[in-house]
This record gives sequence, C-alpha cells and structure tokens, in this order.
Amino acid sequence: KLYGFIDLYTGERRRPEDWRELAEQGLDRVYVGMETGHDELLAVVNKPGKAAELEAFVATLKTAGLSVCLIVMVGLGGRQYREDHARDTLKALRGMPLGPGDLVYLSPFVEQPGSEYQRQRVEKGLDPMDEAQIEAELERLAAKIRARGLKASRYDIREFIY
Repeated sequence: KLYGFIDLYTGERRRPEDWRELAEQGLDRVYVGMETGHDELLAVVNKPGKAAELEAFVATLKTAGLSVCLIVMVGLGGRQYREDHARDTLKALRGMPLGPGDLVYLSPFVEQPGSEYQRQRVEKGLDPMDEAQIEAELERLAAKIRARGLKASRYDIREFIY
C-alpha cells in the first residue's frame, strides 16, 4: 500500500483523473493537512483557500477511490478561536463524504518560538491554549467526530523524529 501527504493550500492541484490513475497504480490513502475548517483562522496562519475548497478536494479523492486522513491542529488560534475552530472544523467534516476507511488525526498544536505564527499571534493579541486545555479540546473533538461514526486518533508531531 502506498500513502501520500498533501497540503491543499500549498499543494499542486491535480485533476480528478490524475487521482484515479494514482489509485490504480497503488496509492491507497492521502493524508491532508486540513489544519482547521474555520476560514478566518486559515488566513491567520497564512493558508490560502477556504474550507469549501477542502470539502471539494476530499470529494475528488473519494471519487477516485482513495481513503483520506485529515490532520486537524488542535489549539490553533488559541482561546479566542477555540469555539469557531471546533464548530467550523466539525461542519467541514460533515460536508465531506467520509466513511469507515477514513481517519481524522487530531494533532496538538505546538507553537515554535520565533515563528511567523507566534509573531502574528502576539500582534493579534491571541492567548495560546496551555497543554491541559489542548488535551481537553482534543478529547472533546475526538468524541464529536466518533459520535458521527468516524475514526479519530491523536497525531502528536513531537513523537516523531524527522
């Protein structure tokens, strides 16, 4: 089985028939950096595009016969965006043709000191969520996603060595 990663917002756009061809050649699953379903928060983190574009992209992947794994950043936008991030991410997931072979990864957001995100967060006066708040939010989102019949799992970037 072959798996691939793509970021909708910066990745090269492919035609639906390209994805079908890749599926025929053995591609089984595509991991997509969703980040959030909240359009305003996407702009805060300099991700061009809208959640509706992601919904359409996932539909294209599913039509091609691929399974999908979406990666959501839990804690992104801090306390001020907590509810909007959760509400719109769950709404976007409801708008996608996801099924038993698909997965939603919930990744605790880790702010890098000196990053552009940190600069913008401070400039906008956003309060970061602490680790306990992120963990509570991760559990809350996982429960809502699982209640919809989807698989949800933790994906902690700090557990991997690159």
